[in-house]
Amino acid sequence: MTLQVLQVLPAALVVAAVPAVAALAWLRARVVVATVHGMSMEPALSDGDLILVRRVPFSRVRRDDVVVVEQDVPRAARDEESRPPAPGARAYVVKRVAALPGDTVPADFPGAGPVRPGEIVPAGRLLLLADNPATRADSRGHGYYLAGDVTGVMVRRIAAGAARRR
Repeated sequence: MTLQVLQVLPAALVVAAVPAVAALAWLRARVVVATVHGMSMEPALSDGDLILVRRVPFSRVRRDDVVVVEQDVPRAARDEESRPPAPGARAYVVKRVAALPGDTVPADFPGAGPVRPGEIVPAGRLLLLADNPATRADSRGHGYYLAGDVTGVMVRRIAAGAARRR
């Protein structure tokens, strides 16, 4: 009797674990939890906030969505560390979509950088802005972002960072 129980128990665990692992894989393919770094999205998001991001194709991105975008690590950010950066180092940024491909760059867009007011946003590109106007860590300094680098759209903030808890 004991031998039969021991043989059935591992099989039952496997049968129970397979759907759980499949559900976890399905969820991981559709959502990401990201941490906001920096003050560029204040007041909407603060340093240390955790956000829930839904992975979506670029065709589902809309103006005013807050998106997570993968980009090359800027040289200035790499120089802050004492060790050399890994070749092709990438980072993720959180920004708000200001214009999509085919849109006209808004007339009030600060045109001192690589993007000018009145231009048409090229195909496969998008215009991203930080909510904090004091920063240029967005399309004002970077130029257009690649649509293919969009990881997903923010669904909601799920936890406040240390700056917000004070």
